[in-house]
Amino acid sequence: ITTPIACRIKKRIIDNGQIASEGTTGAILFTAELTEIRVGINRRDLIGITVPGSKAKVMLKLGGDNYSWNGTVDRTLGYINERERLARVVVQVPQPYIKRKANHPILSVGSFVEVVIEGRKLNDIIPIPRHALREESTVWVATTDSILAIRDVIVSTLTPEEAIIQSGIVEGEQVIVTSISGAAPKLKLRIRPAKVSK
Repeated sequence: ITTPIACRIKKRIIDNGQIASEGTTGAILFTAELTEIRVGINRRDLIGITVPGSKAKVMLKLGGDNYSWNGTVDRTLGYINERERLARVVVQVPQPYIKRKANHPILSVGSFVEVVIEGRKLNDIIPIPRHALREESTVWVATTDSILAIRDVIVSTLTPEEAIIQSGIVEGEQVIVTSISGAAPKLKLRIRPAKVSK
């Protein structure tokens, strides 16, 4: 029995010596030419990658050692996971069963891996501390005459430390990072210089 592509056996259904009639399933196979990894990603982060095309690195920790494979983003699955509220992109890794080096393992189906996806270069973005983003879409700004302005912003990406702002504020503006009781537009502010650690 031959197959039109290089593949591996996932499950054997018929053993040697058994009689198989036409249409009988003898085994379940999967391709050995590439493997696909479904990656959960925040919907806001989709703007920063190219689908298809963005490069990805797949990393596996095994026995205290780290191994990696190069891949690319192939497609999105077109739905949002109901429990985690994440989009799904598919990363393809070619030739996962060829050893790169003598001590390099193969990328077996079912392995727990970490995936890093290379993003596009975004122009005219402004990073601010994550806690300076209010209600997920507003930023407090101190105007040149120390008046509070509340700006609606478009967030490109969120990280644990930063919010990457795509529009709504401009470079050089003073973003307020502390809490203000009774914050409202046109509130007069008293600006306290930031402490510089030595």
